[in-house]
Amino acid sequence: MSAAAVTATLAERNAANAQYSTGPVTAEGKNRSARNSLRHGLTSRTVVLAHESQEDYDELTLAFEEQYQPGTAVESHMLGRMAACWWKLVRADRVEAEFFAQRGTAITDNDPSRTGDAAFIGIFCESQESRNYRLFLRYYTNAQKSWRTALSEYTETRRARVERQQEEDMLKAMLEARARKYAMEDQDREQECEEVPDTEESETEEDEDPAEQKPAGFVSHPALPPEPQRPVPGPPTSKRY
Repeated sequence: MSAAAVTATLAERNAANAQYSTGPVTAEGKNRSARNSLRHGLTSRTVVLAHESQEDYDELTLAFEEQYQPGTAVESHMLGRMAACWWKLVRADRVEAEFFAQRGTAITDNDPSRTGDAAFIGIFCESQESRNYRLFLRYYTNAQKSWRTALSEYTETRRARVERQQEEDMLKAMLEARARKYAMEDQDREQECEEVPDTEESETEEDEDPAEQKPAGFVSHPALPPEPQRPVPGPPTSKRY
């Protein structure tokens, strides 16, 4: 059988098997399948578990908004992620305390002589107990890492926005100050032009003799040409004979 024939046969078998694994059909089955990742709640996508309070989570979100003051839609989204990571970290703290309480009680029930710190030590010494605790520590470490990452990303994003806004505000203030300076200089020049008198008109008025002022209605005629000058006779000259 050729490779192409084998591939076609496997594809037909896979398609036939897929008909028997279509997933949950009923609403109850789909809901149960969707909540498969909520077994321990530390890595679930749902933030608030069934036994937790949605009101407490909403109050936490409002407290984060009041403290960090998001300035953009991106910062608001990042702040929501911060609140979710913090909620899961607090949950991990509660689970840790409950884990130690339950396992210590179980160890004491199996061996009444081991109480208090002796039962607490058993959690780390017994193989099964220590295996469970290592599993929990992995989830707890992930919760801490997620919180630190979310906080760092939000802080960096907000810092960059604030610095950019400060630069824009500074540039705007400089442009406004320059515009006011130019406006004041233009106003000063206009005032100087209004205060300086017309020198040509003032000189003409000062040079004009009041005695030569003509009465109203006087019409000047063109000046007559000068009369020709007659020759003046000189002294008589004596003749020699």
